Amino acid sequence: MAESNLRSRRRSDPATTALFEAARAFHALKPWETATIVQLIRVDIPDLGLAGAGAVVLGYDGASRGFALFPTLAEYDAFLDDPRLLPAGEWLELVFSSGVDTPTVRSGGALNPVLSRVDRHGARRAPSDSDTKIVSAAVSAFAAFFGKHWHLFIPDAVEPICESYYNQDDLEVSFCAPYEAYDEFVVPDNAATPRLSPSTKDATIGRNDPCHCGSGRKYKHCHLHSDQQDVGGRPSKEDDAENRLIDKLVEFAHARFGDRWLQFGGDFLDYEETLQLAVPWSLYGYEVDGHTVLDWYLRERKSMLDKAELEVATAQLSTWLSVWEVVDVVAGESLFLQDLLSGEQRLVRERTASRTLSLRDAVLARVSDHDGTSVISGVHPRPLLPTDAAEVVRIARGRLRLKRAVPPSRLRDGAFGSFLIRNWEDQAEIMDLRMKVPPRMSNTDGDELLLTKDRFKMMAGGEKALMARLGAIEGVVFDESGDAVRNFIVLRSADPDSRGDADTIIGHGWFEGSFLIVGTNSERRADILRSLLTTMCGELLDHVARDHPSMDAQASITQPVESEPIPDDAEALRVIREYKMQQYADWPDQPLPALGGRTPREVVRTAKGRVEVDLLIKTMENFEHRGGGSGGSFDFSGIRRELGLV
Repeated sequence: MAESNLRSRRRSDPATTALFEAARAFHALKPWETATIVQLIRVDIPDLGLAGAGAVVLGYDGASRGFALFPTLAEYDAFLDDPRLLPAGEWLELVFSSGVDTPTVRSGGALNPVLSRVDRHGARRAPSDSDTKIVSAAVSAFAAFFGKHWHLFIPDAVEPICESYYNQDDLEVSFCAPYEAYDEFVVPDNAATPRLSPSTKDATIGRNDPCHCGSGRKYKHCHLHSDQQDVGGRPSKEDDAENRLIDKLVEFAHARFGDRWLQFGGDFLDYEETLQLAVPWSLYGYEVDGHTVLDWYLRERKSMLDKAELEVATAQLSTWLSVWEVVDVVAGESLFLQDLLSGEQRLVRERTASRTLSLRDAVLARVSDHDGTSVISGVHPRPLLPTDAAEVVRIARGRLRLKRAVPPSRLRDGAFGSFLIRNWEDQAEIMDLRMKVPPRMSNTDGDELLLTKDRFKMMAGGEKALMARLGAIEGVVFDESGDAVRNFIVLRSADPDSRGDADTIIGHGWFEGSFLIVGTNSERRADILRSLLTTMCGELLDHVARDHPSMDAQASITQPVESEPIPDDAEALRVIREYKMQQYADWPDQPLPALGGRTPREVVRTAKGRVEVDLLIKTMENFEHRGGGSGGSFDFSGIRRELGLV
């Protein structure tokens, strides 16, 4: 069977592993809640020989949820006319099943993904290696496509679109929705071509005139702000020189190369949203006929540049596109950046980005050096978090086949730059998709978080006896701060063999008239306390109801207490900092789930482990600097030194 075949190959076959990962991302989006079987999308994967295939989402009508891929439009049409008759051909079907014969590896808490080849007789056979690669690539790319364009699947939506996506192996998957829209698009290299106009910048350009950069957008929505300010902290003379150089290069590129130059837009998913990088990339990094526009200009019209323009041009020849990590930041003044591929470091004078970027953020940027000053000369508008940037770096090193520092000369290669841009944007979309999937919330026992409130009816006149029995239960602690005892908590003592553990509150109880209310944060804890109270209190209590308040109603579960005076800011910060010092004091020796239950000190004993711990600390630094850690960000430099990471 298809299921058994897939299960047996799961551990050893990278293609099957990739299929499971793709299925996980697909299932998390739940596209069947919107997309129907009549919404056919054209799929092309040239490198795998797939052209004109049709894909649909299964499950909107309550049937098996999943993804079907028809090799031709004719077979889909035959299937749609009468699914019971089945077309005279075959198609691939990925569904999520809970049957006993499905793979043992589950897709993150979702049902098991099962891939089958369905023949014209309705029999399901094991997929071939080629089938697995095709569906893995299609489903993975479709998750990104659906996450970005989910609105296309709303009934009566009419917005034809054709886009390409690339996986970590640089495999291209193209989608057109609806299927018939394919003929409406002329897509050189499967990427939309932006239209730039020659530069028209002059001293009298109006706010509502087309921008001088040729983007087609109004000046006020494009370069007005940057033209009015010295954004990078550079001398105005240098800024003017670069603007003049860009104007000359854009005009030259239009006249010299025409549409061949404009195809640089195919490196970006949305050219207009990435002008900060797309314009400089088109002139300094993208290669036309083997060289950049700047290279060609210097060969043919170098004499037309003044001294300041030539200095800027010379600086750009030495600049490269790479992944730069924020190592330090002074808001409104500067960024200290490190290239995660070459290892180069630069102190960049930057007023705007230094106000928005956080420690350990990563940017895809060109950093140029001129006259003793470093500036950002083109940056992608989407920064990435440390873990996402690390994935881009991993893929880039795999492409370059280098584990050590990458020479800047190799990073100046135009083909590699295009590859880096595509992977950066793919990872940004993955990051967006991940953020759309709500995290699984759990309590300290690992139970899924579910606020639970049990209501018990007290026997008339039995409150005094009930209080006595409750007091005899181990772990029940009454709040005796008021005149009358009306609420309590239930504690579970810490395991004496677990260093650093504290007693755990597993429930709250309070009285409302003739009822005892018990609140917990999981179904399992609620069952435990209900059983305990029934056993210990017997005839004094009668369970009458259980409900699950919303997360917003959490206050209704716990008995409100009088608020204490809030300390002044300085005192609050001091207390929080002291708490953080205690929290992180023995962090290197704490077993961490993120490290598979091992301690950071154990993990850093290997080279791979050092990278893993370093990335974990970067993620924590980024979280603290973004304000996730109240009371000011914690300085992890001492922990880095202790673990030998610096």
